[in-house]
Amino acid sequence: MILTSYHLLTLTVVLRPECRFGYYRWLNDRDRAMGHKTKGIAKCDKTLKDGWYRFGTSMGRDMPTKLFKTNICQTHAPGWFRGRLPTLKYQRVSGTVCFNWKGNTCRWSTRIMVTNCGLYRVYRLVKTSHCSLRYCGNNNIGKKMSVYKTFGLIVNF
Repeated sequence: MILTSYHLLTLTVVLRPECRFGYYRWLNDRDRAMGHKTKGIAKCDKTLKDGWYRFGTSMGRDMPTKLFKTNICQTHAPGWFRGRLPTLKYQRVSGTVCFNWKGNTCRWSTRIMVTNCGLYRVYRLVKTSHCSLRYCGNNNIGKKMSVYKTFGLIVNF
């Protein structure tokens, strides 16, 4: 009699509630793109409601992870994510959003969470401490990006 042992690896994936449509809010403002030069009155996120947000494609699918100059994204002090964005589905990370101003790359900062929902990420944002601080998207960084709708999916190039 030969005994054989089998071990099954069970992987449980839990859909994070913040990934469900209707749980998060959208940030769709085209002028939140890092490629948008500030003209006129600067905007801020001092009145933003605390909660989970998904970035719309017109501003970029994610928050930039590199420092950029001031006076872009229709604000004076643009926000960028200092840390590594989650790469695995349903992975959540904590990190710092820095706001660049007058030579200080992280003049103001706030802690946030980011969850990878598979095809997109959502960000747990809080209102900013000062006006002229704004969360920005990574669209139009270094090259022109186009947005196409194909079979219900939105793809950035």
